[in-house]
Amino acid sequence: MGYYKTIDGNKYDGELLELADKLTSGSGDGRISQADAGQLLEAVKDGDSYTDIEK
Repeated sequence: MGYYKTIDGNKYDGELLELADKLTSGSGDGRISQADAGQLLEAVKDGDSYTDIEK
């Protein structure tokens, strides 16, 4: 997947979408848990700031 993914005309961070897919697949119920949300937040905070796309 490219860095950005466009869905319904909106750009999203492709790496974050892939991580969310990974976190919600498998043996769980398909929802993002509090621990999963923490992992996503850490991925957003990979630099000193976050982009408009990551907001």
